[in-house]
Amino acid sequence: MPTWRFLSPTLIEHETGFKLEVESGSWHDPEGLNPTIPEAMPVREAALLLREGLLFAARNRKMRPSRKVVQPAKAPTENTLRLRRK
Repeated sequence: MPTWRFLSPTLIEHETGFKLEVESGSWHDPEGLNPTIPEAMPVREAALLLREGLLFAARNRKMRPSRKVVQPAKAPTENTLRLRRK
């Protein structure tokens, strides 16, 4: 099962090297995201990791940054990403 970890309150990393940083807003309601995609990663995989990473970070946003690896919550099975504003 893929794993994610927090490197800081605004930065998460997947075991593949994919990183996702929220630049503005919050994990629950992001307004600006900065993904770091490994060079050889296919675009489809990067898009899926972006979606999975947002879900993981939103559900675990109160975690402290650490080097401990955390198992993610199950990702949605749909092929669409829906972001909602409050």
